[in-house]
Amino acid sequence: MPTLSPDDVGVLDNLPAHTIPGARKAIKRAAAQMKFLPLCSRDSNPIEMEFAKFKALLRSKAVRTILAPQDAAGSVLDAFSRDECANFFTAAGYESE
Repeated sequence: MPTLSPDDVGVLDNLPAHTIPGARKAIKRAAAQMKFLPLCSRDSNPIEMEFAKFKALLRSKAVRTILAPQDAAGSVLDAFSRDECANFFTAAGYESE
């Protein structure tokens, strides 16, 4: 913060270091401006929706060894149909075939 001047802009997002009150106070003390990036919503990211299901299915397998997750991942992927994957994209606002 010692290098910030009143004409500078501090850009913040949802990084944990940016959410602590001290970060915002330091930018204000330097009389710099604060700009916030839009929040990244998991609801608008089809990969996050699919990955959440993938992780839940892996957890349900209760694998407890180093190599077991690799073996379980293959069988878990069979739980995703082509239509379901397309629906993840549609639900996130993307067009899909």
